[in-house]
Amino acid sequence: MDAGILDDVMRVRKAPGGADLSPGGRLMLMFCAFVQQMKISVRVHNGMSRCHSLEVAESDLIYNVKAKLKAEVLFIDDAIIEYGSKTLADSCALKDLHIQEGAQFEVRYLNLIFVKTPTGRTTRLLIDDHFSDTTIYSLKEKIANEIGVAPDEQRLIHAGRQVEDDRTFADYYIQHGSILHVLVRPREAKAQIFVRTLTGSKTMNFWIDHHFSGTTIRSLKEMIADEIGVAPDEQRLLLAGKQVEDHRTFADYRIRPESILHVVLSLKPNVDNPRIKKKRKLSREECEQLIRSRSHGSAC
Repeated sequence: MDAGILDDVMRVRKAPGGADLSPGGRLMLMFCAFVQQMKISVRVHNGMSRCHSLEVAESDLIYNVKAKLKAEVLFIDDAIIEYGSKTLADSCALKDLHIQEGAQFEVRYLNLIFVKTPTGRTTRLLIDDHFSDTTIYSLKEKIANEIGVAPDEQRLIHAGRQVEDDRTFADYYIQHGSILHVLVRPREAKAQIFVRTLTGSKTMNFWIDHHFSGTTIRSLKEMIADEIGVAPDEQRLLLAGKQVEDHRTFADYRIRPESILHVVLSLKPNVDNPRIKKKRKLSREECEQLIRSRSHGSAC
């Protein structure tokens, strides 16, 4: 471009009532007015509320704004952009909004969560309408469908803190568009589970192999039998005050690593004694005494 034309344009910008322009200068000034540039601020709400500064033209559409953000913002095509609490369509032109220098726009993700794996891959997950009530475990189930890692083999980190399976998004202030990191437990690792007597006077710990979620209640009872010498059929196991059934699995009851169950002994009646017609339920003290007398391990 001719240097004289640029000089004319700069002179008019500095002093609008100044010298006459050359024909080329007038054309250039008209072009500059048509594509007038300005800077806007775009705040991305993804749990970090990062702000981006963009240079745009009045003729730009929201589609163009998203295109300029693509290099810095994940899955921007799935986001909505708001201005003045109004959601803008991709076809909306900035000139129709009558914005000025420094105008602030908001980028939001509705019902979306982003999960980053140790390999650097980022996955987006759609959450149903009950967003704040979604549990961490149900999120792990969605992740399992995406990356093929079972929920019990995942650890989720949000804001540098590990989140627990039974808690909800609301408990950890997880917002629409938040980013979580998933860590994968080694498959050969074993998970621990605890079984206590009702009074808590004895606690036993058992190591479960990597098929944790598929472990049955019956197999846990067999481990307890090896520890205290009480047959599985003479045990009742309670989780959160509710009796669990032998044929069900840990997954059925959402039993997680390091969960605590309680054991109650219920001995079968002596069938040789005709006066005993039904099973007698042992008192709590009798259960405690029997477990202590039969246990091969030391109390914790």
